[in-house]
Amino acid sequence: MNCSQCQHDNPPGNAFCGACGVALSRTCARCGHTSPLANAFCGSCGHRLTPAEATGLVYRLNSAAAG
Repeated sequence: MNCSQCQHDNPPGNAFCGACGVALSRTCARCGHTSPLANAFCGSCGHRLTPAEATGLVYRLNSAAAG
């Protein structure tokens, strides 16, 4: 999967870009489906995806790593 920020080609399964650290996907707050960052809407339930959902994922993962 290519990173939307730096275009680095990441292997399948990466949650974050190996070159710049940007999240490669976000999780729908309504149904939990994972969608690429480029998607504006969830491919499963149609919920509008917001930048905050991607930011929340990064915050949760960083908090878990630090704690």
